[in-house]
Amino acid sequence: MKIYKSFNKKSGFTILIVLTIGVLLLILGITVAYITHIGYFSISAEAKYQIAEKKSNFGLMKAIDYIMNNNVNCADLSSQSYEYGIEIQSKLVNNSWGSACFIWSKGNFMNAKVIKIGVITIPISTYGAAIIKNLSYFNIRGSSAIVSCNENCTTPALVIGNEYSGLTGSTVDSCPHNPKGIIALVKPIKQNAIFNLYNLAFNEIDTRTELLNNLQTLFGVEFNNGTPVGVNGTKVWTPPSDIKIYNCTANTNITCTTNGTSIDFIYNSDSNTFTSSLDSKSYDALDLGNATLNINSFNGSAKIAAGTINISNFLSQATLVAKNQINITSNNVNITNANLFAQSYEMTGNNLNIAGGIIYAGGSGTAIFNLNSNTNIGSLNNPTLIILDNTNVNIGKNGNVDIYGLIFITEANNNVNIKGSGNFELHGVLASNSQNTNIDLSGNFEILFDKQVIEKLSNISGLIRYPICENLSIKIPLIFTKMRIY
Repeated sequence: MKIYKSFNKKSGFTILIVLTIGVLLLILGITVAYITHIGYFSISAEAKYQIAEKKSNFGLMKAIDYIMNNNVNCADLSSQSYEYGIEIQSKLVNNSWGSACFIWSKGNFMNAKVIKIGVITIPISTYGAAIIKNLSYFNIRGSSAIVSCNENCTTPALVIGNEYSGLTGSTVDSCPHNPKGIIALVKPIKQNAIFNLYNLAFNEIDTRTELLNNLQTLFGVEFNNGTPVGVNGTKVWTPPSDIKIYNCTANTNITCTTNGTSIDFIYNSDSNTFTSSLDSKSYDALDLGNATLNINSFNGSAKIAAGTINISNFLSQATLVAKNQINITSNNVNITNANLFAQSYEMTGNNLNIAGGIIYAGGSGTAIFNLNSNTNIGSLNNPTLIILDNTNVNIGKNGNVDIYGLIFITEANNNVNIKGSGNFELHGVLASNSQNTNIDLSGNFEILFDKQVIEKLSNISGLIRYPICENLSIKIPLIFTKMRIY
């Protein structure tokens, strides 16, 4: 009896263990099955998304390839499908330097969706030999030319912001020795161009106001709506109220005639200051009022303002402000790395040589470049920046004239006339922001795009932007993002 009871107890315990193990095995089996199911679901979902992503990648790459190889507006890709399961949309944004194309590509596979967003830039060069905001009149004849034939910087020759009928040009493999007409290594004329001439030519400058502010900061010149009216500095000498200055002469030092006496300004080249004989004090700039300043010879980084300034021999380094006019009527004048600011100019001397620096005309006067023979403004290694603002602009003259530099005309000039014949050559860029620019070229008047000249200007002064060229404007994907939709 005891043996039987003992056996029953052991048997019940064994059954309990077996049932427990069975339940555990069942749970384990269900768990394994569930995990297997989840794993299968996960693997299946991942496979679906991989296929969807491949479709999205394919659509994005096809869109980029289509734009790059066909040079089309990316807006043409809106709501297109390359094959089942791929949707493409795009948005074009224009700016001064080209276009930004935003591409949206969605890949679909079963219930998996992957969206890829790409942004590619389509930079364009708005540089050219002549860049004109609004071309009002155009006539080119004889052996005159507008040319862009730099193999390292292929750009159009003539770029305009409006439509002008009747323009014709020639695309060439290489430039002839004596080019005629509008010639370039690429399509020579670009019309309806999108550009801001300020941020095309200058660093971090978008408007005329910003340009004037930069010139004031860099050169210490005071402006009144574009008219140069004086110089600034830590300590500027101005005529006392009881003294009127009539004439001043510069031969290293400056001597001025007054009502009954004279004043000497002794120049110290080490400190770029003047010491006045009137009060024995030092000044870092001179404002001689409306006096006439005759410069025979001056070399130094001084800042001097006067009413009218006549330059008859040699000038180097100085910054001059003529509230009325700068005259260079003597022959054989040499000016190097000087900064000239005036309302108007008269440059009629033969054998005039100006290298480097800046020439600025702004106000109600008549601008420069009615030039005589054997005039050289700028050089290949030391070009000159020329800015014409709020003045009557006439560029051209019969004779042998070479200009190396950038001529920039602001919108304050309502009417610009570029007219001339003879052997007149501009090497660099002519940029006019005027509402009306009239070009009438004959003889051997040539405007020649020169990338090296603009590069030199950029290296010499941080004011000028390094030139962008079409053959360097590679279309590059900038941004890729990915989004999964569950």
